Amino acid sequence: MRLILLMLIALSLPARAAGLSSYYAAEITSGRLARTADGYTKACEAGLTLGGFMETGDPAVRSLHLAIDDCRAALKIKPDHLEASLSYGIGLSFESKRTHKPELARLAKKLFEKLIEERPNDPLPHAALAVWNAHVSRAGLFARLALGGSRRRAHEEFEASFALGAPKKPLMLEYIKFLARGSKQDRATALETYGRYLTLPPADGPLNAILDSRAAALATALRSGDKKAIKKAVAKATAFHGIRDWRTLRALTPEDVAY
Repeated sequence: MRLILLMLIALSLPARAAGLSSYYAAEITSGRLARTADGYTKACEAGLTLGGFMETGDPAVRSLHLAIDDCRAALKIKPDHLEASLSYGIGLSFESKRTHKPELARLAKKLFEKLIEERPNDPLPHAALAVWNAHVSRAGLFARLALGGSRRRAHEEFEASFALGAPKKPLMLEYIKFLARGSKQDRATALETYGRYLTLPPADGPLNAILDSRAAALATALRSGDKKAIKKAVAKATAFHGIRDWRTLRALTPEDVAY
């Protein structure tokens, strides 16, 4: 569950955390060896973390593709596995962003909406759809028109997620990022929200320092009022940062990711 929240905030781990790569590689191996839905889900989550936060270029894309495969394996065993479904949708969204093709992003959106229908009182599907809409709304007019994402829907889903469960630092930071790219009033609210963020319980282990570092950098940019600095701070807090340019490997199709 913690890894899903980590993916939702889309943070980049600093270079000094590169030693964690072996930890996540071991998580992938042990998850696959278990040959269970939970095991494959663990492998998927670890693969998304490894590729999104510790690798770049083709190695990151390979980790992304293998993570999607691991989630597919989990869902073949247990189609209603929540964590596998969320991670699967997140992986599809990143692949769609990489290939500049909308089909997989649409599949992810439909999946998150289906999960909300099935689990209306669970905050995580609402959080996933909130982040999906936030990212699409940042991608530009064409993406919004092609995919149907909007800031209004993102805001609604963030609020729904918060209402269903006490927000944790990862999701609160994602909300700050969302507000930071909005209107002047939104940016003011983002700074107020940062104050709330500072009162939340710490996240587990080294994740807390990573979150706090990124949140502080974004707050500094917000205080400056410089839109370019704010945009840059948000970009630096993005997993698979640069993935739009990593197009050497073949694009996955809906047929490739079916289960």
